[in-house]
Amino acid sequence: MQLYTILSLILGVTFALLDATAIPDLKDAPDVVFAYDFPRNPDGVFKIEKKTLVRVNMTNNSPLTKTVYGLTGYYTDKDDVLKNQVKILHDELNVIVKPGKTVYLKLRFTPIIDSGDFGILLLVDYYDSDEPSYKSVGALRTIKVIYADSMFDLQSIGIYVLLTLASTAFYYYFTGESAPVASTKKSSKSTKASAPKKVVEKVNTEPVAEGEVDMEWIPDHVKQTAKASRRRK
Repeated sequence: MQLYTILSLILGVTFALLDATAIPDLKDAPDVVFAYDFPRNPDGVFKIEKKTLVRVNMTNNSPLTKTVYGLTGYYTDKDDVLKNQVKILHDELNVIVKPGKTVYLKLRFTPIIDSGDFGILLLVDYYDSDEPSYKSVGALRTIKVIYADSMFDLQSIGIYVLLTLASTAFYYYFTGESAPVASTKKSSKSTKASAPKKVVEKVNTEPVAEGEVDMEWIPDHVKQTAKASRRRK
């Protein structure tokens, strides 16, 4: 699966083919096959004022040589190829397509149009010795047009998403860790740091009679020294 297909699936963007049967004056030559691609815009996103091209591959499986003399491009409505047609460019050509050969017809242009979703239509005019004029659809599909100075376009956003997903997957695969799961429960208990307990000494608050000495405030070694001196006396 090509990259632009993956990006379109991720971002929910699709580019549909328009109905070519309603286009008037079409006349296809027998055994001539057309295909196309956007070499510079494979994701179908064109930038305003930035040169691009549509490449039409014409394969001649008939026994008669074909000569291509015109290639014309149009913008159309994204849902109806007959509505809002705006000519992009007309190239006068003289390309010979021999039996069994394939040629590549390129329409180069610079989008000068408002941003949005559009159809793009390329018509190929050619002839052979049996018929003076054929007209076939070389390309027809919807495209997206954006401003060239946009910070992100479809491809860059898609690449960013892919790289982010891939790097996350590789990380958890090689480290063996499990992907984090968000918890919806909040802890009802909070851890509190235990403050050091204060040691409170008991103080004698009883009143002392006049003339007496409060012995509670005298150190023990002083009391023992006083008792020893009284024994000697």
